[in-house]
Amino acid sequence: MEGTATVAEYEPCRRAAWDVHFGTFALRQAVDLSPEQEGAATRLRLSIDTHAKGPLNLLLPLLRHRFRKTMTRSLATIDALMRQGKPDRSR
Repeated sequence: MEGTATVAEYEPCRRAAWDVHFGTFALRQAVDLSPEQEGAATRLRLSIDTHAKGPLNLLLPLLRHRFRKTMTRSLATIDALMRQGKPDRSR
């Protein structure tokens, strides 16, 4: 299925948001980044708001759990990859 993604907001190193449309399905995805630990770490907050028309709208409550599970797994993978490349500072 073909769709479109439009950048709705962009603040370098702070925030980005997209509006995504696939047929009758639409979502607003936003990422907020905030430095922590005096710049040694970054907190990532991902927000996704979904909308659909017609029969797909009835499935959204069921799909939200799956979306959350998939994103949680993806963020855990990113965290693991980042930790692999991080030097051991305890030495």
